[in-house]
Amino acid sequence: MPIDSGQLLEWERQIARGEQLAGASSRPDGLRIVVLGWARLSRQAIEGSGLNLSASELACELVRRGNRVMYLRSGMDYSVRPGMRFSFTEVWRGVGCFSLINSPNLAPGNFNFRNIAAQTSHVRQAELVVEWVRAVRADIVHVQALEGFSLDTIEALRMSGIPVVVTPHNYYYLCPQIDLLANERTVCEDYEGGARCVDCLHHAPDPAAHMAWRKRYQSAERLMGPDAWSQIKLRGRELTNRLSALAVSARQDVPILGGTPQPPPRPAVLPARPIDRHERLLAPAGKLHACNDYGRRRLASIAALNAASRIMCPSRFLMKLHASFGVHEASLVHVPLGQPHFDLLRAAAADSPFAHAPAWRPTDQRPLRLAYFGNCYPNKGLATLCEAMERMPVELARRVHLVVRAAGDHGPFRRWMEGRLNVSFLGGYDLGQLLSAPSEYDAVVFPNMGLENSPFVVLEALHAGRSVIASDLGGSTDFVQHRSNGLLFRAGDVDALVGAIGDVVSGEFALPSIREVHRRSTLVSFAAYANAAEEIFRGVHAAQ
Repeated sequence: MPIDSGQLLEWERQIARGEQLAGASSRPDGLRIVVLGWARLSRQAIEGSGLNLSASELACELVRRGNRVMYLRSGMDYSVRPGMRFSFTEVWRGVGCFSLINSPNLAPGNFNFRNIAAQTSHVRQAELVVEWVRAVRADIVHVQALEGFSLDTIEALRMSGIPVVVTPHNYYYLCPQIDLLANERTVCEDYEGGARCVDCLHHAPDPAAHMAWRKRYQSAERLMGPDAWSQIKLRGRELTNRLSALAVSARQDVPILGGTPQPPPRPAVLPARPIDRHERLLAPAGKLHACNDYGRRRLASIAALNAASRIMCPSRFLMKLHASFGVHEASLVHVPLGQPHFDLLRAAAADSPFAHAPAWRPTDQRPLRLAYFGNCYPNKGLATLCEAMERMPVELARRVHLVVRAAGDHGPFRRWMEGRLNVSFLGGYDLGQLLSAPSEYDAVVFPNMGLENSPFVVLEALHAGRSVIASDLGGSTDFVQHRSNGLLFRAGDVDALVGAIGDVVSGEFALPSIREVHRRSTLVSFAAYANAAEEIFRGVHAAQ
C-alpha cells in the first residue's frame, strides 16, 4: 500500500522531536540511514542478544553524530487485519523505529526454516521495502540482520540505486539454521546441495500455522491491552502448572518396573572436532551446488551478498569463510566490533589497583577461579566443560573453582555437577551483573563447539583484562592468542581442556596481569568501531 505524504511528515516530526530529546540534531552533511533487523531495537540484548545490542548501540551513536537513523524490523509483528503495511513503533534514543506488519517471512530465522521459498525470494515484500526506503529518503541501508526479510531484498535495493552495507553477525547467509550447525550440534561441513538441510531442524514450526497463531495472539494482546493480556497469560501458566503437577502425581502412583526411577540422562558431550576442520571449511570446492530449495537458497544468498556495496565482517575467520563460499573478496572488509560496555570493562580494569599483578599464581592459597558465561545450547560446549570438571584428577580439582552463569535449561547440568563443591551455578546474567563480575574470576572458559563469529564472551573477558581458555574453532581464534592472552584447545577434546586448566594451575602458563592482557590483545574502542562504520557508509554513498 502506498505511503501518504501526511504520514511521512508526521514520522519526520516525531523522529526530529526524539532526536532533540536524545540531545542530537541532524547536521547538514549527515546521512539518512535505514537499518534492517528483526529484534526490537529498544530491547537491546534482551531480544536478539549481542546482535541487537551491537545494532542498537551503533544506530544510537550514528544519531549522536548528526545522522538521521531509521530502523525497520520484519518478521515479528502480525495482525488479523490482512496485508503487509508499515507501522511506526517509537523513537528510541533518537532512532525512529518501524515495523513491517504481516511479513511473509518469520523471525527469528529458526521459525522460518521451512519457509524456504519465500525466504529465498518474495518479490512483493522486496518491492514494499524498497518503496518504504525510498519514501523515507534513505541515503544508505545497513543490514544488521536479514531474518524476517527475503534474500532478494538486497538486490532490489541495489537495483533501485540505494547502497547497501551488510554486517553478517552469524552464518545466516550460508545456512538457514543460522549457525552452520547440523541438527544444532556439530559444524556442518557438507550440506549435500541442500539434501542434508531438509530434516536439520525437526522442531521448526509450520510457517503458515505459526503466522496464523501470531496474528491471533498479537491481535488479542492489542485488543485487550498489555496488562489484561499479561494476567490472562499468568492464569494460563498457573493452570498449566497445576495440570502438569497432577499428571506427575498420577504417574508416581503407577508402579515402576525395575524399582527406583532412573534419573534423566546427562547432557551429551559432543565429539572433538577433526584436526583439519578449519582447512576443510575454508576450502572452496563443492559448496554451491543445489539439489533442492535449500541448495538454491544458498546460491541466492551468495548472489545477494555479491550485490551488496560492502560487507563488514566482525572477524577475519568469518570473512575468509564467506570468501570460500564465493562472496567477492573485494566487497569484504574486516571491521572488529566495539561496544560501550566493552569500554567500561576495559576502563574499570585499567584503573584497578591490581592491574599490574598476575590474575592468579600457583602459590596463591585460594583456588583458581574460572567462569563460564553463556547458555546451555550444545554448540556452546558447557557439556565439554562439565565433563572436564568430572575427569579432573583430585589434586587438580581441589585447586579449581568454576562458576557457571548460564541462561536456559541448566537443570540437567546442575544435577550432573551435584555434590561437587568446586562448581557453582548462578543462573543467567544481565549487563549490570556482567560489569561487576570480573573481580570474581581469574579466567574465562569458552569451550564452544560452534564456529561463533565475534563472541562477546571472549571480547568482554579480554576487555576486562582476563585471560580466556577457548576452543580453537571459528572466530575465537581471531582474538585469543595461544599462550599469550589465553590458551586454545581442540574443540570438544575434554582431556585437552583438563590439560589447559592444569597448565594454569601448575604455572606452565602464567596468567598475565590485566595490563598484559590488554597489551597482548587486539581490542577496539566503540568510537573506533563507529568511526570505521561511518567511514564505510560515507564512502559507498559518495561512490553511488
